[in-house]
Amino acid sequence: MQIRLVARMLHQARVERGMRILEIGAGAGYNAALLAELVGPTGQVVTVDIDPVVVESARAALDTTGYTDRVTVVQADGAEPLGLGLFDRSWSRSGCGTSPRPGSNS
Repeated sequence: MQIRLVARMLHQARVERGMRILEIGAGAGYNAALLAELVGPTGQVVTVDIDPVVVESARAALDTTGYTDRVTVVQADGAEPLGLGLFDRSWSRSGCGTSPRPGSNS
């Protein structure tokens, strides 16, 4: 993904300090780290991926770069309810057929 596109998407998401963000599609952990910078020390990012190899790689990268205090990496199917409470924003870089209903606890 080109950095200008990522910057535009982050700007349009209107992520603010203290927010709780759900990212579906962990990738390398790069976007989760960017989101963590935006939510600041009082915010939280939960990044989810279905692939255990991707999850471990993202977790290792985020640990190495010092983001594990604000980013939680979860292996799960992002299309299914996660039972992780409510989020202020969701961010997806993966294919999905449907999205959770607004206000649903997923």
